[in-house]
This record gives sequence, structure tokens and C-alpha cells, in this order.
Amino acid sequence: MLFASELRKRWLCEDSPPFCLAVDAFSVQAGEIHVVLGPKGAGKSTLALLLAGVEPPDGGEVRVFGTPITSPEAKHALSFLPEPCSLCVNRRATTDDPDVLIPLMASAFGQPTSELRARLCALLELLGLGAEALSTPPRARSSAARRTFDVALALAPRAPLYILDEPFMGIHPSARRPLTALFRLLRSEGHGLVITTEVPEEATIADQVHFLHDGRIIGSLHPEELVVCSAMWPSST
Repeated sequence: MLFASELRKRWLCEDSPPFCLAVDAFSVQAGEIHVVLGPKGAGKSTLALLLAGVEPPDGGEVRVFGTPITSPEAKHALSFLPEPCSLCVNRRATTDDPDVLIPLMASAFGQPTSELRARLCALLELLGLGAEALSTPPRARSSAARRTFDVALALAPRAPLYILDEPFMGIHPSARRPLTALFRLLRSEGHGLVITTEVPEEATIADQVHFLHDGRIIGSLHPEELVVCSAMWPSST
């Protein structure tokens, strides 16, 4: 479903050494959840941006169903959720108006607008916002409601592959359990998911956990082994 090889990305930062991401291989099969786990600054968001095709790598390649991530076929096969503080967007206009966003996303994924809207409403209900969130002006929503809306919007398309950067961060605590159940449902339906987090407890849903540290994957393991390895870095909680 997704395969990345020899990925390289270099960021120049003011008043600090350059950051270099180097991931030799990363792959996801249908019906798998892969969690990228690491501390703040490890490169999780950089990796998510590269896997989603939002940022071009300095080296290496990403393929989705065998086609380059830059191809329309690949981009239409995945839905991307940026981290809460990221300025990048996925197939969005410069507006938060659902009446603009929903038709744009439906067109991008080749799905009927009515179907995507209905699925979004169902997800908003599941995550505790209610369908009325569609008519609530974005500026009138709390920060948790805005983030929960973004998560629901990213999951609304029936995409084969979802790349979700910190999907649990910033959402209302009551939405965590139904969101976890939704991820399991998507896996059972054959979707592939890549989820980033810095909280080990959030990684237990994974089929495979990849430890990212200083821009490099330093190990991969089954989530049952997290209890042994979760002390590899300071917890953010």
C-alpha cells in the first residue's frame, strides 16, 4: 500500500544545528496500523509530511500502490491530517467553510459530495461534536472542537490510506475512546493507517510501533513490548 525508501530531509533552523531526517525504509500493508512514536523534535511531523507528499524529500522516494507520491493517483489514495500547530493543509481552500471544503474534498477523492457530507456528520456525532458543528463558525468553536472537527474531516473520505499526525493531540478527552475504536474499524475494513504520537499509551493500538529519535528510526516492535521500552525518552504527560 505504501513504501518509502532512503528518505532524506534536511531542515535549516535558526540558532540551532540543522535537522536531518534519514529513514531507510518504511512500508504499510492494507489492514495495518503503524505508529511512529518519539519525543518532541524527533522528526515525526517531518516524516508524516514526506509520506503524505506534502513536502518533497531531499532524497529517496515514496510510493503508494506502486506509483510515486507526486502522481494524482497516489495523492487521491490517501488522506492527511497535519499536526495541530502545522501551517500545512491537505487539499483545503484558504477557508474553513464546510460548504467550500466538503465539495473540494469530494472532488479530490472522486466521491459524491452528499456521501462525504453524510460520513462527516456521522463522524462528528461519533466524536461528540454533533452534526450541528457543520453550521458552527470555526472561530466560535473551542480549540478542542476545532481539532476534533479537523480529525473528522481527515477521516471523512473513504481513502485506502490515512496519514494522521498527532490525531489524539488537542481533541476532547471524551473523543479518545471512540476515535481509537474507529481506527480499529478502519483497520478491519482493510484501510492502512500511519499515526504519529509522543505518548506510548496511544501507540498500543498499532500492529507495529516504530521508534523515531533524532530523525532516525532506531527500532520497531510489537505494541505489547512498549511497557519495556517506554522509558527510552521523557514522557510528555
